[in-house]
Amino acid sequence: HPSAIIMDVMFKDGEQAGIESISGLNKEIKNLPPVIFISTRRDIQTRLAAARAGGRRYFSKPVDVNQLSHTLDGLLERVKTKPFRILFVDDDTSLLSYYDTIVSDAGMEVKTLSNPLDCLDVMEECKPDVIVLDWMMPHLSGIEVCRRIRMRPETRAIPIIMLSAKSEEVDKVRGLETGADDYVVKPYAVSELMARVRTQLRRVRP
Repeated sequence: HPSAIIMDVMFKDGEQAGIESISGLNKEIKNLPPVIFISTRRDIQTRLAAARAGGRRYFSKPVDVNQLSHTLDGLLERVKTKPFRILFVDDDTSLLSYYDTIVSDAGMEVKTLSNPLDCLDVMEECKPDVIVLDWMMPHLSGIEVCRRIRMRPETRAIPIIMLSAKSEEVDKVRGLETGADDYVVKPYAVSELMARVRTQLRRVRP
């Protein structure tokens, strides 16, 4: 299994055959290594296609070997870094399964929990970098869980994203004042949720 892939864009099979090959691999392989594209083509359309296929960097030929080596070092150092850990707390088990899939595909470790009463114990076990917490749950609401997390010195600094169907301003304010770092109204786009998760992760590991 390679640590990285350096892929040319143009082959005899087509002017974007390399890009198409990586795009296909991304669909088949869960955690594809970092990809660097190289090409004589400098147009924005090709660069955009390379980025959409999953390319992390794009070098125009002739390639500066020193710059390429430096870029590889940086990408591989990030790969060695311990994956982020995300804890999802929601009583909807089918939704938790969905979270597990999309976040794992993003290269992060996922822990899901359907019983909010176990939240503090699970946090002690998995030590999450970010918690995504549903508001409306039986036995213990997300607001109450958030309060408990913020009361403990060892967990009070962990970023919390509150999910809720409550869209009124007063509800958002209540969620944030309770201790949530962000508030996302249902229904939401997965891309938006992941962007908000990454924003909180940058606070943990800039």
